[in-house]
Order: sequence, then structure tokens, then C-alpha cells
Amino acid sequence: MKFEDTGLPSHPTIEKAFNELRRFDKGDEFTTRGVLIAKLVADHGVNKTPEAIAAGLFVPITQDNGPVLLAKADLPAKVPEIVQSVFTFGAASMQGVDTAVLYGALDPSVRTVILASSIRMFELTANELDNSLKKTLPEDRKHLQAMLLPVKEFTQMVKRAEPDEAALVKKCEDYVTRIEKSLSDVGIKLNPAVKDMKPPRPGR
Repeated sequence: MKFEDTGLPSHPTIEKAFNELRRFDKGDEFTTRGVLIAKLVADHGVNKTPEAIAAGLFVPITQDNGPVLLAKADLPAKVPEIVQSVFTFGAASMQGVDTAVLYGALDPSVRTVILASSIRMFELTANELDNSLKKTLPEDRKHLQAMLLPVKEFTQMVKRAEPDEAALVKKCEDYVTRIEKSLSDVGIKLNPAVKDMKPPRPGR
């Protein structure tokens, strides 16, 4: 993939991040996934700074390879800072921290990348449910409620806590509606009474 094929805005920071991503990505897997997140930031984000778009590119490869890769990449300092903050938020969420307070305190560009990364994960989840849920045995469905309730809870939280990114929040809501419909078709409800769930991981 070449930068001109991405549809991303032409900016030195974004192009530098793309070239660095290509240097580390031996195929197109991480590049394709990163471009999808960066495009959500660029096309629908309010806080679509060049650094936020560049950070979106690096979320998937960082998720799979860890933060050491960020230290090796020749990027403006703000870009790895945003990426690290995305994963710090996810890790803190898993420890039972009040996500609304934590989310509200984040830099706006970090919140935008968190939303874009989450949308991409929600899209993959919705597509997978559409394609495979009805083929899944009832006994294999029992964990779906626990696994997917955090998706709904996250979306409800950002709807309350996000002051700027209405379009990205709406996309989260649309995918949650799809997910809930798929589950409802096989008799599963995302019941808030279910406890001890982990939030979704960003970056897919």
C-alpha cells in the first residue's frame, strides 16, 4: 500500500507515520488496519490533529507488538504519547477505575483515537456475529453476554462523557444496536446485572 492509496490528508506527520508503519509491517495487515482507524479520525473526528491521525495508524501494530515498537519508530513525540495513552486507558479500565472520570481527563486527541479504535473493534464484532452467531451451539453462547456487555457500557459512558465527538459516538451506538439485534435474535440480552466484565480492547 502506498500513502496516496490511503485517502488520508497529506501532512508531514501523517506521511512520516505511514512510512514508519510500512517499515515495521512486513505485509499489509497492520497497515490496512491502521489506515481504517486513521480514516475514522480524519473523516469523522472533530479533534483530528495530524498527530491523532498518525497515532491511529499505529494502534493495531502496537496492540500486537507492544510499546517497544513505538520506541523504535521515528515519530514526533506526541504520536507515541497518544498511542500509549489509548492503551493506558484500556488497562486502567480493566482494573475497575471510574472510566468516565478517566476518559474525561484525557487529551481530546486521545479520546478521539480511543473512539475510532473502539468503532473498528465494534465493527469487527458485529460482522462476526452476523456471520457466525446462528451457527454457534447454545452452550457456546453463554459467555457472549459477559463478553459483550462492556461494549454497551463503554458506549453509554462516552455518550455521557464525550463533549466533542458526536459523529464517532453515534457510530459506536450504531454498532451496539447491530450487536444487540444479533444477540436478541438468539435470545441473548445485554443485561446490566452481569458483573466482572473486561472492557473491549482498542485497535482491531
